[in-house]
Amino acid sequence: MKKLFVLLIILISYIPSYSQQRINDQLPIISLTKNRISQSIGWSKQEDGQWDSAINKIPKIIEKSLRNFGGNSLGVDNFIFFEVRTIKYKNEDFKILIKKYKDCDHHTYNKFISYEYYIISDTLNVSFIRNIRTKKTFNVIKYGKIQYLNGTEDYLSLIKSDIISLKKNINVNLVIEYFLFNNKIQWKLYCDNDYFSVIGLADAPRRSFISANDVGFENCYYETSIKIFNLLN
Repeated sequence: MKKLFVLLIILISYIPSYSQQRINDQLPIISLTKNRISQSIGWSKQEDGQWDSAINKIPKIIEKSLRNFGGNSLGVDNFIFFEVRTIKYKNEDFKILIKKYKDCDHHTYNKFISYEYYIISDTLNVSFIRNIRTKKTFNVIKYGKIQYLNGTEDYLSLIKSDIISLKKNINVNLVIEYFLFNNKIQWKLYCDNDYFSVIGLADAPRRSFISANDVGFENCYYETSIKIFNLLN
């Protein structure tokens, strides 16, 4: 009996182990250094032919008394900042563009802060030819939105976790259009699957959401100095 027990112990010791090692996915590394645009003037041409402007916001095309009503206050587009940083993702170096902007629940109009990010393989590399409109398109390796926050969060940590959690990437492109005129840069930057609410939300019979590609650049854009715009590089 004792010999049988010893034989069983020997046999068990030779059975191969099939346990798997548990390794967490490594979080991307986002650089501390950054280029940031935090101020620009947004312009839109209203239906009466007059131009309206706002800081960091392209105003809705709607009568003036309604432009700050509910979701209209967000404009066609708005931002708190655009940041360009470097990111190490899957052992490769990329650029990441981060947009922080004002957002709201379009049912309750409660105000929030949201973020969008785009990982691209190269710098935006903007260069200018006076009075020539330029449109550049960049393939996005990873794109995501983190919405309805209070704006005081560690947004880089949230973005890194979101990148890991997104198992399926959305096929989108990042588009930047710009135009050098009178030593100012007129520009807009958007994701090509976005839709902008151009007509005011209070104007329900004519309310429309227009593809970002179809929003006329000549009627809706931001404007800033060459020096500030170059921070996107």
